[in-house]
Amino acid sequence: KRKYGYGDFIVRALLDRGFQGGADRIYVGARTSLQKFYSGIGFEACSEVYEEQGIHHVMMVITPFTIRSKCGGH
Repeated sequence: KRKYGYGDFIVRALLDRGFQGGADRIYVGARTSLQKFYSGIGFEACSEVYEEQGIHHVMMVITPFTIRSKCGGH
């Protein structure tokens, strides 16, 4: 369920793995309905809205320096 923060936990674990593996930035093609969720973690939109299989998406990017803490800060 959303209130338990499982999605946030999983995304942060995957980001940690990617950055520990040497990535300097990570991209996600996010549904526009989830843009606020990803922004809360630190992702920033880097494209115009596009449609994929009839669903609106936006490409988002994050670096190790833009990850927000769970408390809302950097």
